[in-house]
Amino acid sequence: MPIEDSLPDEQQSEQISNAFILLQPATVRECVRHMLRKPSEFVRAVAEKLARQKKLDTATVDDVIAEVQSSELRAILARVGASGDSANPPSGHTEAL
Repeated sequence: MPIEDSLPDEQQSEQISNAFILLQPATVRECVRHMLRKPSEFVRAVAEKLARQKKLDTATVDDVIAEVQSSELRAILARVGASGDSANPPSGHTEAL
C-alpha cells in the first residue's frame, strides 16, 4: 500500500496484512493479452461500419444535412427538406385547396 507523504529516498510502500496474490492459469493471461492487443485492420473496418450504420439508423434528416460539408449543398437540402415537410405534415392531414 502506498505511503502518503513519503520522501523520495524513503520507503514508498508498506505491506498490508490482508494482501494476497491471485494466480491465474496461462490460458487466462493469454486471453487477456489477446483482448488488450491492438485490433486488426479488419476488426477496425467492421467496427467503423457498424458505427456508421448505427448513426444512420438513429439520424434525422436534419442530422444528415448538418454533416454535409458544402454550405451551398446544405442550403439546398434544407430547402428541399422544408418543402417536403410542408407537403406532408407530420399530422398526415393536408389542407384542402
